[in-house]
Amino acid sequence: MKNKKKQTLSLCMIVKNEERFIAGCLESVKEIVDQIVILDTGSTDKTLEIAQKYNAEIHHFKWCDDFSKARNESIKYAVSDWILWLDADERLTFSSSRQLLKELVKGRKPVIYQVQINNKTTDAASAYLSTAYRLFTNKRGIAFKGRIHEQLAYDLNFPKPDLRRSQIIIEHLGYAVEGDVKSEKNERNLKLLRAMVNENPKDGYAHYTLGQHYNLNDEVDLAINHLDIAVQLNQFDKAMTASLFNVLAESYFKKGEDIAAKQKAEKSVKLIKEQVGGYYMLYRIAEKSNQFNEGIKAVEMMTKYGRLIQNEGWQISTDVIIDEEKLVYAKAVLEEKSGDHPSAFDTLYSLINKKAVSEQILNKAIQLALNLSLISEAVALLKKLIQFNPERVDAIDTLGTIFIKLQDFPQAIEIYENLHKTSPANENVTRRLAGLYLKTGDEQKASHLLEVAV
Repeated sequence: MKNKKKQTLSLCMIVKNEERFIAGCLESVKEIVDQIVILDTGSTDKTLEIAQKYNAEIHHFKWCDDFSKARNESIKYAVSDWILWLDADERLTFSSSRQLLKELVKGRKPVIYQVQINNKTTDAASAYLSTAYRLFTNKRGIAFKGRIHEQLAYDLNFPKPDLRRSQIIIEHLGYAVEGDVKSEKNERNLKLLRAMVNENPKDGYAHYTLGQHYNLNDEVDLAINHLDIAVQLNQFDKAMTASLFNVLAESYFKKGEDIAAKQKAEKSVKLIKEQVGGYYMLYRIAEKSNQFNEGIKAVEMMTKYGRLIQNEGWQISTDVIIDEEKLVYAKAVLEEKSGDHPSAFDTLYSLINKKAVSEQILNKAIQLALNLSLISEAVALLKKLIQFNPERVDAIDTLGTIFIKLQDFPQAIEIYENLHKTSPANENVTRRLAGLYLKTGDEQKASHLLEVAV
C-alpha cells in the first residue's frame, strides 16, 4: 500500500519591532513547521535579523490599520498544506501541544482548529484563558475578517470547513508587558476597536471587544454601554454569553455597583457552571462585603472547576486560571476573618503537607498556629520557613522564644548561638543568649559575651 504524503505546515506571522519576543516564539515551533512566513509592517529593531536566523521568509507590508488585511497578505505566501498563525509574543510551551499539532496536520478536508490561549498577567490571576482559531487548511477558502481581534471566515465558493476543538495550548506574554509598549498598544487597539464598531454597529462581537477594552482601562461607563449592546444583540452562544456577563460583572464591580455585579456573575454561572471567572467575581464581591461564607463557597467552586479546566480545557470562551495555592490562601483568610481560626489553619496545613509552598502561606500558618497554641506545629512550620529563607531573623527569634517558653534551653542556646554568629551586632540576640547562659549556670560565657558586646 502506498504511503500517504506527509502534510506540511506553514507558520504565518505579522510583526513590528518584536525583538524582545520573536526568538522565543520561533524557538518553540522550529522543529514542527516546514515554512516560516514573516510579514513585517515596519520594524526598526533587530526583529528581522533574529527571524532570518530561523530561515524565515521575510515580506513587507504597509500598515493600514487592519489586522485582517495584514493576516490575509501573510497567508498568500504560505505553500504548505496547513497554516498556523501566531503573534511574536506567543509560544507553544508544552511538549504535548507540539505533539498534538503534528498529529492534527493531516488530510485535505477543510478544517479550522480552536486552541486555548493562556494570557500571562501581572495581577491576582495566574493567567487569563481565552480561545482562538489558529490552525487551518491552506488554499481552501479560509481567510481573516475584522480590523482587530480578527476572526477566521470561509469563502462560500468552497466547502464549509469543520470547526474543531483541540487541546493545543499557546502561552501569550503580551498582557504582562508594562510601560510605553503597553500604552502604545492600548492607543492603537482603541482606535481600531472604535472603527470596527462604527463600521459594524450591529455586530455584537465588535461591541463586546470594545467593551472589554474599556473595562481593562477602567473606563467602566463606556464598557457597560457597549457590553449591554452586545447583550441586547443576542448573537453569542452560551460560552461566549457567559464570558460577556463576567466582563459586565467586573465593570459594575469597579463602578461600585455590587448588586448589579453579583446579578451578572450569577447569570454567567447559571449559563455554564464549569468555569472559574464567574465564581471569581462572586468571591471578590463577597470578600468586599464581608460575606465570608459566600466567599468560601465561591473559592471552593473556583478550586473545583479550575482543576477541571486544567485537565479538560476551557468551558467558556474567556476564563481565568488561578494557582491553587492562591485559592487555598484566599479560603484560609476568609475562614480567619469569619472567626474560624482552626479551619483556617487546617486549610493551610493540609496544603503545606502536600507540597512546597510560598513564604506567604508559611507566615499565615505560623501566625494561626501560635494563636491556637499549636506549639509543635508552629515549631515545624518555623523550621520550614527558616529553611526556605535563612535570612528571616524574626522567624529564628520566634523559634528560639518558643524553646525558651518550653524550657528547652539547649535548643534555644543552639538557635541563638547560630543567630549571634550571623548577626553579632544585634543587641537583642546578644542579651537573649547571655540570659540563656545565666539560666543554665554558665556565668563565664554570659560575662564574656556581654564584655565583647560592650
